[in-house]
Amino acid sequence: MSEYPECEKLKAISDKSNTIGRFLDSQTQYVLCQWDDKHERYRPVHESLEQILAKYFDIDMEKVETERRAMLEALR
Repeated sequence: MSEYPECEKLKAISDKSNTIGRFLDSQTQYVLCQWDDKHERYRPVHESLEQILAKYFDIDMEKVETERRAMLEALR
């Protein structure tokens, strides 16, 4: 197992994530929404593109940041 598993997951999906991200970023005329069961309507998603993609690909960005810091510390 890798010493930095979350970073490995991120690296493995980077091509797909970049493709989806470029597409979503280019669609300025659309608003991403999700269903709100409580109010029975759609509501805009107020998350960054990075957060949406991380959630979709099951990447914990806090773990990624921790692993990146550990990598930098190991290089010192």
